[in-house]
This record gives sequence, C-alpha cells and structure tokens, in this order.
Amino acid sequence: MGKPILCLDFDGVLHRYDSGWKGADVIPDAPTTGMVDFLNASIDVFDVQIFSSRSHQPGGIAAMKEWLRHYVQYEFDCEFHHGASGDFERANLILNSISFPLEKPPAMLTIDDRALCFTGSWSDFHPDILKEFQPWNKRKATSQQSVTGLAGVRNVLRTLLTRMASLLMRAAARVAAQ
Repeated sequence: MGKPILCLDFDGVLHRYDSGWKGADVIPDAPTTGMVDFLNASIDVFDVQIFSSRSHQPGGIAAMKEWLRHYVQYEFDCEFHHGASGDFERANLILNSISFPLEKPPAMLTIDDRALCFTGSWSDFHPDILKEFQPWNKRKATSQQSVTGLAGVRNVLRTLLTRMASLLMRAAARVAAQ
C-alpha cells in the first residue's frame, strides 16, 4: 500500500495570498513561513497533492508548479549549484514527489485555510457563526486579538446556547409524546 494522501490547498496555505486573486496564472506573493521545510518533511510520509481553485483553470497548474519550483530551488540554493550538490537533488525530489490533480483527491487529510473539520454535529456550525469566519491572513492584527478573542467567546457561547436549546426542544418533544 502506498503513502496516505495529504491534500494541500495552494492560496493561503503554501502561497501567502496577501495580494488576493489576480488570476489563475498570476501568483505574486511569497510562500508561507516554513512551507519548504514542511514539504521536505511531508514527502517522506505522505503522497503530497496540491489541489486548488486554480487547478481546473487554464494556466493554473503550470503557474503553481513554476512558483513552487522557484521557491523550493531558492530555499535549497539551487540557482548557483546547477545540479552539482545534494541540495539540488533534494529540491528536485520534493518537486517530483508532488502531484497536482484536476479533481479533489481522496485524501487522508486536507490542509486548507478556508475549511473547518466536521465534528459530527451540525449544531456546531450555526450559519451566523460560519458567516464570521476569516482565514488566518484576513484576521485582525495581534493588537486586536483581545477583540477577536471576545468574538470567539461569543461564538462559543452562541453555539452552546443553540445546542442547549436544541436539547431542550427534543426533551420537551419527548415529554409531550408520552
């Protein structure tokens, strides 16, 4: 059996995505901190696949591959070695180990900046709470964390109240049915 699939989103996960959408084949920003080190370690454990909203658009996969090649080779200082060092070999191993599927793969795990893990209960996902979701790079700056923290507490309380109301309604329905 092969390695388990690790599906990675591109924008906001590998690519910082500070500039926002500029087109499927335009990728202006730097990588997220530690991206190359993460990929370097991950290819030994996972079948790493990058799937993005860019994946099915003309030029999207080619642009992601070129962007990734540039930053992986830069991190391994390959521009000056031209294949003469082990670093160049590892950089190429990383690049050749990553695939770019056209459809979402059947991954063991997906890392995405705009996703939540389903908990088995829809009551954890009230639409008002979901509407307030912000990816990591759109959240308020560190100086605003206390405000964000209060909003988080409000969201948790709202979720708990929604759950409690649901439980009370079910209990009331059971009592009425008896």
